[in-house]
Amino acid sequence: MPALAGKIFDTHVETARSDWPCNQQGDSDLCIPLDSSWDVVEFSGYLADCFENDDGSSGLINLGFAFDLFGSPQTECYINNNGNISFGAPYSTYSPEGFPIADFPMVAPFWGDVDTRSLLDEAGVVWMTSGPGWFAVTWDHVGYFSSHTDLQNTFQLIISDGSADAPPGAGNNVCFCYGDMNWTTGDASGGSGGFGGFPATAGVNKGDGIDFFNIGRFDHAGSDYAGPEGISGVDWLDGSNICYSVGGETNQCPVALNFPNNNTFTLTEDTRLRCLSLRMEARSGPTSFTLRQAMTTIRLAPPILI
Repeated sequence: MPALAGKIFDTHVETARSDWPCNQQGDSDLCIPLDSSWDVVEFSGYLADCFENDDGSSGLINLGFAFDLFGSPQTECYINNNGNISFGAPYSTYSPEGFPIADFPMVAPFWGDVDTRSLLDEAGVVWMTSGPGWFAVTWDHVGYFSSHTDLQNTFQLIISDGSADAPPGAGNNVCFCYGDMNWTTGDASGGSGGFGGFPATAGVNKGDGIDFFNIGRFDHAGSDYAGPEGISGVDWLDGSNICYSVGGETNQCPVALNFPNNNTFTLTEDTRLRCLSLRMEARSGPTSFTLRQAMTTIRLAPPILI
């Protein structure tokens, strides 16, 4: 494929040094294990068997169900190498923006400049699978532009019809599942050594400039988290499984999953709550709530109205 504006391509592609097909490895923190039942994503204009590429997109994929994107049902999608799937058209843009943005509906577990042209260092490629009412994509140990494999990211996207039998669970229709995350930015996006420049974006964008959901943006190493509107460290994503719903016409709070063990959050009457979605019962007086899959507690110091 021709070089995109702003990029200079090295056409030399290294070959795999592993007995695994296309260096398939996976990660124990993924929601759906990566195994021989998955198919390599066939990126248009690139060669089989592994379809190593930069800025490529798949052909149109029939989901076999309706994915509710903020009230807009989607039955087809494109898989884009740069960490997202899109609806209506493929999307090759490699320098991410923060959501919301107009005209480009997408679900992006990690929108950044993924480059899979080199399989050195056991770097991998992009895989897909599906089941009744759900569809999943895994970016497996992928490198970054230009053909760098010294740092690799592993992450997974699941979308569904929201049914109880689909992997996100009843009431949710999106899951982002992260393995080991080690880079944020490609060279053509102002990055150096995999960091800096245009921050990578994780979230969902309806494409109307209004409806969206942000997990955050990331441009450096570290486990610091500055919230959905700030710039955070990519290691914050390590091992996270974030499942939520973008069904209907309003933004949805994420489900609280995989909080660190033995942490306590104290909310007082001065605390500003942007979004709090927890399964709890209200009681009078100071109360602790234990979240599912963790020993994390939240203490409410009255008066608090939720």
